[in-house]
Amino acid sequence: MKTIDERRFTFIPQKKWKNLTDDERKTLGSYKSYYGHYIKVEDEINRLENDIDKLKEKKSTYLGKMKSLNYKIDYLRNDYNYSWSISKIKKKNYYNFTISRRGYPTKTGGLGSEKIIMEHLNKFYKRKKDRLEELNKIGWEMFVRKRVMDSDGRIRNMLVDMVSQDVSLKKSFINRNTLFPLVEENSKPKSKGVSIPIMITNQMRMKLSTLGYSKEEMKHLTPIESHKIINKGVPKKPSIDRSRNQ
Repeated sequence: MKTIDERRFTFIPQKKWKNLTDDERKTLGSYKSYYGHYIKVEDEINRLENDIDKLKEKKSTYLGKMKSLNYKIDYLRNDYNYSWSISKIKKKNYYNFTISRRGYPTKTGGLGSEKIIMEHLNKFYKRKKDRLEELNKIGWEMFVRKRVMDSDGRIRNMLVDMVSQDVSLKKSFINRNTLFPLVEENSKPKSKGVSIPIMITNQMRMKLSTLGYSKEEMKHLTPIESHKIINKGVPKKPSIDRSRNQ
């Protein structure tokens, strides 16, 4: 390939181009014009290559800083990053879920039977046709997993709040109702200046126990439902089987 340089058209001074034929002047002029564009593009490439080298240096610097800080935030990944699994209790049509985090004991909770779960989800999403269509299409297990693992979803935000209050999650009570709370607007307790916790506290469990609620019954109550029961202060009537055993 011939070397591309200015000598390709400077072998004759431009003021002498008048001695050339019209076709020769036109061809030489086109060559000179394209050469000008060629030099501009070559200069631009060199400038961009220099910019790329500078950006690579910055990238390397940022990567080094990130590596040096990485160990300082590893605990946050362990605290807030979790995996989710669902298991069926042997010989029973009942499902539990497990939330696993690195460095912490697993957190388990009850979902109920397949029928109860489907009824619950249909009630929770009764005003969201697209969600119900998705539920029927992919099945409740995959559907629940998607909702729980959504990086910017409602449940993820709720769990982040729980971890922020209790990093071990030992004091946090989570079940089907916690994940998908069924509370009508008109059933929310009307109270001024009273904040209802996002989870059932130990103090609330003690009051519920005093009112006659068992640990198993508490598993199926939401914080709002528990708050209403405690506010009413009405003891729970014992079941027939329970009264016989007493």
